[in-house]
Amino acid sequence: MSRMHTTNPRKMRRLWEENGGLVLDVRRTGEQRWVHPAFPDTIRVNSRRHDVQAVLLCRLNHLLQN
Repeated sequence: MSRMHTTNPRKMRRLWEENGGLVLDVRRTGEQRWVHPAFPDTIRVNSRRHDVQAVLLCRLNHLLQN
């Protein structure tokens, strides 16, 4: 599959979960933790933003290449 580029957070979340990831909502902080078994650390994201952070796109592209 080719490299992914999206600014739509809903599409990013759907693709992340389709590829085995998990998105956890942190209560009362407006944050989300993006977890995937292929990566040792989690990604913390502000869920109030209306775009997709570069680190998430990099991780997703890494997953799609393998």
